[in-house]
This record gives sequence, C-alpha cells and structure tokens, in this order.
Amino acid sequence: MVNYQKYMRSKEWKAKRQEKLEACNHKCECEGGCYRKATQVHHLHYDTLGEESMDDLQALCPKCHMQKSGVRGFYGDVPRSCCQTEPIDESEKPEKILPYSVWHEANFHYQMNSDKYESIASELGTDPVIASLLDNLGIMFACGDIAVEPKITKAIEDYADVVPASEAGLEGYCETAYRMKPEFQKHFPSDDYDTFDE
Repeated sequence: MVNYQKYMRSKEWKAKRQEKLEACNHKCECEGGCYRKATQVHHLHYDTLGEESMDDLQALCPKCHMQKSGVRGFYGDVPRSCCQTEPIDESEKPEKILPYSVWHEANFHYQMNSDKYESIASELGTDPVIASLLDNLGIMFACGDIAVEPKITKAIEDYADVVPASEAGLEGYCETAYRMKPEFQKHFPSDDYDTFDE
C-alpha cells in the first residue's frame, strides 16, 4: 500500500505532477471553464495512488484547487465561483489569486482521518487540525503556492522548525520548509512513513 504523505514528497510524484501540467499546457482544467494558469495538480480519486494515469489527475489553478479540495462538496459538484470564466487579457493588471490555504488543506486531511488526529491532539493538548497540519507539513509545501494564515503561525512556531527543503524531502518544490520538531514526532506513528519505495 502506498503511503500518501511519503509519495507526495517523492521524485516520482514530482515528475508526474510536472508531466500533467505540461500535458495541459498549464491551463486550469476545472469543470467551470477556468482560464487561469494551472500550477497545482489534484487527485480526482486515490484508487491508483502511485500509479496514476493522466486521466486520474486534474491540473488546477490555486483558487480552483482550494475550492475543489474543500471538505464541503469534496465528492460532489465543483463550485463554479472559483473559475475565471472569461479569457484573461494579458495587457490588463492580472487578477490577484489567493494562494492555497494551509489551514484549508489541514482541515481536509483532518476530516479524512479525524479519529487519528483527535487522539494525537489530545496528547499534544492542541487542536486536531493542528495535529493534521503537523502530519502533513511536507504535502502542504508540495502543493505549490500556499498561504499561512495568522491563526496557525504560532502553532507552526511552537511545533516546527524551518529547515532546508532537502531535509524535509521537498527539494525541487521550494528552498526552505517547515518540519515537525523531533520531540513531537513520537506522537505520530512512525510506520506511516515506510510504505513507499523511492
């Protein structure tokens, strides 16, 4: 069984992600007909994780990815409000697109595995979404453009260190990244990270 967290840090995923973006010429593939540039890649399902075809993936702009990965309606219709539905005039001032939200992504992972993160949060004396955040720090940065909201800045300072991207398994995605401090790692099952061969 492929471990999602380890796979998202792998050179295999990095190559496949780039292949998908190039295959669609970096055009957002959101069903609403978005004209923005795609910089992120979304899994339509996880049945073929580690062996995805291009049809299992969707290239998205940051705004559509944030909407698409939302817990509300995640398996339902895609909200159309996320899409830029008219061609973008390059001569005009570009639209400001909010980067992908770290809190939003952490909340999604919490909803997918709430029992695990509620248990860890109880041990740490923190919010379950913070536990999810710590467990998925590398994945957040592998997503591409991100936004760290003020409400989690202190949590990251308390629980994580800034390290070179290579130390966090994210070389090629960014220059520096956050990594959970070693003293907190004991609360997270270590065998979760040994199921994908790089």
